[in-house]
Amino acid sequence: MCFDNRVQVVASAGSGKTSIMVAKAAYAIHRGFMAPQNIVLMAFNKKAAEELKDRAIRAFERLGMDGNGVEATTFHALGLGIIGKATGKKPDVPAWTTDTGASCEKILEIVDCLKDQSDEFRTRWDMFRMVFGRDLSPPGQPVEGDAWDRMGTALIKTLDGQRVRSQEEAIICNWLFYNGVHYEYERPYETDTADVAHRQYKPDFYYPDILLYHEHFALDAEGKAPPQFKDYVEGVKWKRQLHHDMGTALIETTSHQVRNGGVFEHLAHELTSRGVKLDPNPNRPIPQGAIRPMEAMELAYLVRSFISHAKSNCLNSTDLRRRLDAMPEGSFKYRHRMFLDLFEPIIANWDRALAEDGGIDFEDMLNMAVEHVEQGRCQVPYDLVMADEFQDASRARARLCRAMVQKPGRHFFAVGDDWQSINRFAGADVSVMTDFERWFDHGQLLKLEQTFRCPQALCDVSSHFVTKNPTQIRKRVHSDTPAVGPVLQALEVSKERELERAVGEFLASLYQGICAGHIPLGRHGNVSVFFLGRYRADNRSI
Repeated sequence: MCFDNRVQVVASAGSGKTSIMVAKAAYAIHRGFMAPQNIVLMAFNKKAAEELKDRAIRAFERLGMDGNGVEATTFHALGLGIIGKATGKKPDVPAWTTDTGASCEKILEIVDCLKDQSDEFRTRWDMFRMVFGRDLSPPGQPVEGDAWDRMGTALIKTLDGQRVRSQEEAIICNWLFYNGVHYEYERPYETDTADVAHRQYKPDFYYPDILLYHEHFALDAEGKAPPQFKDYVEGVKWKRQLHHDMGTALIETTSHQVRNGGVFEHLAHELTSRGVKLDPNPNRPIPQGAIRPMEAMELAYLVRSFISHAKSNCLNSTDLRRRLDAMPEGSFKYRHRMFLDLFEPIIANWDRALAEDGGIDFEDMLNMAVEHVEQGRCQVPYDLVMADEFQDASRARARLCRAMVQKPGRHFFAVGDDWQSINRFAGADVSVMTDFERWFDHGQLLKLEQTFRCPQALCDVSSHFVTKNPTQIRKRVHSDTPAVGPVLQALEVSKERELERAVGEFLASLYQGICAGHIPLGRHGNVSVFFLGRYRADNRSI
């Protein structure tokens, strides 16, 4: 019943978000606030829009009302219609922009052309695939390993089959492998240094062809180690002094050099000045058991996702570079800068291919529609604009909503749950919801806090977990739904092949509990079990 011009409903899971939207439309028509044809319900995909439309029609029929004029549509369909009205011609959306596989093939086609035109681009593309496929954790932070040693230390696999102790060392190994440099990892130092308190010294790298040792130190720009690395700097000094005393050649690299990219120029100079010939080759055979480089198709998929992110959030090259510069110290800025150097010519050629086909992509569809509405080239007829699942909105979607209600007397009603924001990969930006007032000026904040889906005990556990993130919008989720058995149970197995047995044992215990009367039957005389896996192959476990 709240008809402020800007209303945001923060909902719980299973609290009736869609029902609220349908009821809002019915109430507005019943009270004579708006005619049916001046109301639009917006969803994020065609299936959701069809469900909205169907539920609205059935609700109006129950109330004895005619709601056929209420429109339920997707953002993209609405945007396409706006462009058609503004220009007199609906643009084409080429098939290669809508299918992920076809989009990636198009990007690889663009990449091949760019490689032919520029050796520099070819080198950057190959280097990114071979050396920079993985990002780096913050300095000094523990990382997830590909393997483990006997001491329980995480080990990272490399392209040439090494198992090294840090992500930064792995990047150096991959760079050396890509350039065909012969080296040995942690070869024992040529002089015996072991004593009662210390093991034999093993420098990080040794280049036997030029009798050169190489230590990679976890030091920042000021020569400081992460605070959790106790006595680390003293160890650095000891190693330097040992090489000095024994007259062995030593070169050094640091974490700071890896993260700003200076390490590669430094290594190239140190090695080539001593007679090593660099031989870059992206097709060098990868040993069995080694980590695989990023495939060209995988990198193309990453670029396609980035195109979607950048366009959906109205970010041009200047914006992206500004964001890169603003990243905190210790970020792997060199990797991100290299990616932008690849991305910019690719997206320029992507847009050129669209223009040659006389078409646009889905991201352009929203941005162009926004500009037509903002500039007054198209008048939309809606007095009440309602957006479902608003936690999944991108900045382009938010701009479109804002443009449609910019005239006085128009109403915007957004329903969503920022706790369910999982579509970042598809261009969503949850800050559109958490910073609602910044986007839409002052508005009324309402909350749907009763869920009809989960028992209270599960709501309590999940709420406690989600609100560990201080940027989540606070709400108290409550429920009258009774619990059936324990709301949470953890089953652990040591090997994937044991999953099937564990699931079977769980179902057997569930059956025994039903037979004994400890677990009540559901509404249809049974107990339903929903099995959720990360991958389709997890179906094997059931």
